[in-house]
Amino acid sequence: MGAFRFLLRKGYEILFMPLYAAYLNKKYHCNIEGDTVIKRPCKITKHCAVGSKTYLNNTEIGEGTYIGRYNELASTKIGKYCCLASHIIVVNATHPIRDYVSFHPAFYSTKCQAGFTFVRENTFQEFPTIDGYSCIIGNDVWIGENVTIISGIKIGDGAMIAAGAVVTKDVEPYTIVGGVPAKLIRKRFDDSNIDFLLRLKWWDKDYSWLYANSHLFNSIESLKRQFFEDSDTIEKNG
Repeated sequence: MGAFRFLLRKGYEILFMPLYAAYLNKKYHCNIEGDTVIKRPCKITKHCAVGSKTYLNNTEIGEGTYIGRYNELASTKIGKYCCLASHIIVVNATHPIRDYVSFHPAFYSTKCQAGFTFVRENTFQEFPTIDGYSCIIGNDVWIGENVTIISGIKIGDGAMIAAGAVVTKDVEPYTIVGGVPAKLIRKRFDDSNIDFLLRLKWWDKDYSWLYANSHLFNSIESLKRQFFEDSDTIEKNG
């Protein structure tokens, strides 16, 4: 019976997924590969790109975000204009690493993962979540290849995760982290510029604003200068 369900699911994915990807591409001006597996409920907005063999389940993708190949993203919320490489995994479950004598879920979970349990109630949170998601990725986030993100993690706006990192703690906005486990390498900007960008929230601007100011995005000082000049003009004109 299990083998039959597996074959039925694979057949469903092979037949339906390319049609669903084509529908999203046409409706939302996306670029989603036909062999992407999209499990409902997923929310995909306009101008997104998803590479081959990527698995999405209960995942939200913000406008303008692109995702590479062979990713496994379940119960994940991704912001706007993010850049995700390939082979990225969000781990939805975790095991106790302190105090508990054994890692085996039979000693803390009633889910009977191995077909049995020794406990009558759950004593460890196996599936940490943030606002209903296993992982929340902010806006304008860059994640390199072969990154693993542990469940219950929040990655701030403008952050960068170096290739090969294992993220076990929240990542602050506009910081660069890397390593196993991931640690702070440096901030992308000084505190005043980070504060400016977090208040500006350029990713929420409409396309006309972004087109008009895109030439300023190669220099944060130029963007700040233009922003404050515009603010002064508006203030003077009442």
